[in-house]
Amino acid sequence: MSAEIGKRSDFSTVGSSRLADTGLVAPATKPSGGKSITAPTRQGPPHPSTIRDSTSSTKPNETDGMSVVRQYYETRGVSKSAVGLLMASWRGGTKKQYSGYIKKWTAFCLKRKVNHLQPPVVAVLDFFSELFDKGLTYSAINCARSALSSYVHLDDGSAVGQNPLVCRLLKGVFQSRPPKPKYTEVWDVQVVLTYLATLHPVESLTLKQLTSKLVMLLLLVSGQRGQTIHLLDINHMFVSDDKYTFVIPNHLKQSKPGVSNPQVVLESFERPCICVVTTLKEYLVRTKALRGSGQSQLLLSYVKPYKPVSRDTVTRWVRCTLALAGIDITKYSAHSTRAASVSAASRANVNIDDILQIAGWSSECCFARFYNKPIAKVSSYASSVLSPL
Repeated sequence: MSAEIGKRSDFSTVGSSRLADTGLVAPATKPSGGKSITAPTRQGPPHPSTIRDSTSSTKPNETDGMSVVRQYYETRGVSKSAVGLLMASWRGGTKKQYSGYIKKWTAFCLKRKVNHLQPPVVAVLDFFSELFDKGLTYSAINCARSALSSYVHLDDGSAVGQNPLVCRLLKGVFQSRPPKPKYTEVWDVQVVLTYLATLHPVESLTLKQLTSKLVMLLLLVSGQRGQTIHLLDINHMFVSDDKYTFVIPNHLKQSKPGVSNPQVVLESFERPCICVVTTLKEYLVRTKALRGSGQSQLLLSYVKPYKPVSRDTVTRWVRCTLALAGIDITKYSAHSTRAASVSAASRANVNIDDILQIAGWSSECCFARFYNKPIAKVSSYASSVLSPL
């Protein structure tokens, strides 16, 4: 941590913190009466004779599609420890997405009497075509392809995701139904800031109002996802003068080996009525006595028993604040705050590299395609979002 951050907040209790496609193991076969043997050099699927048919123990569990993947590894002789690590390679959200498509796939195969572990390529093509005919987007069908690639190999031994016909079909889906940004335009940050400015002075606000104001300001001045704001922890908060820095030790959506999570740096703004530091200071004072032992998550429920809140609760708060500010929440989701924030910064001529670093993007492509919407103008990132008021 840089010396600039200086002393740790009084709320901190831990020592100094610093930020700092799945290649599957070669298949194992299990000869009768012998030990598991790892295939020497050949990667990819085993010979068809080494895989049990879907009518045996690999029959899908209807309550959890990912259990099919687990069973697939287990029936190939992979140890429980290795299976656990393989299953841990997918995050909870990914497993949830994959599970739905795996259940659809196994039902599709059961209906057509196709081996769901080693189907012919035409079955996979028909499955993806069926999803397309039901209106699924390119992104959704591509996710289905990834789900199948996690455990399915075609009867010719090739991987689903690398088969030329499958790749060609996905290109056809892309051309026929190209992915589009969710929003062609984004709401004006100034509309929300005008509303937040009325919630002042912060000392007079109810805990509910104070919490809602803080969450919205955190999102706007940081450009972060709601997931990141939800994970802010006072045990990983550092204070220097009027600057608060949060280190995110948890995994985020963009987390990957060798890539550090972005820090959330909050600085004072000249107008107290929309200053995130002013709001945060009051929130910390107000919630200090409400925190139970070991409750270090920044955001707490504003009703008894004042427990740490879930990401879904944070999302609900954001939607309520947007609605109170006059934003059409039938059109814009809570996640739209990210587009509104980075668009305001971009229009204010904030350096693109600064935006990418602050928002946690590795390239300009995602920002330019999905987030850069027309808005305002100023100098530094946070002040560029706030200053036109």
